[in-house]
Amino acid sequence: MQLEHQIVIVTGGAAGIGGAISRVLAHRGAKVVAVDVDATAGTELETEFGADVAFIQADVGLQETDVAPIVAFLLSDDSKYMTGQTLMADGGANKLY
Repeated sequence: MQLEHQIVIVTGGAAGIGGAISRVLAHRGAKVVAVDVDATAGTELETEFGADVAFIQADVGLQETDVAPIVAFLLSDDSKYMTGQTLMADGGANKLY
């Protein structure tokens, strides 16, 4: 499946399973916004894929306000990902007690 012209936000997307998902999506043509707390892994991912991956250091699992840096980046002039397509950013956390 090719994913050209698709924009994908992957939370936890710099390392581990999320990093693997980001890599597969980028290899298949998607523009990936990888969100993670791991700045080293995120920077390496950006370097590996160039303009096809943008890294945002954030933790979207703690509060709703943690999604704000992602939305702000996507709407900024620095973002190469806004193409007039509909984009929905959704974040949250589930706690098991």
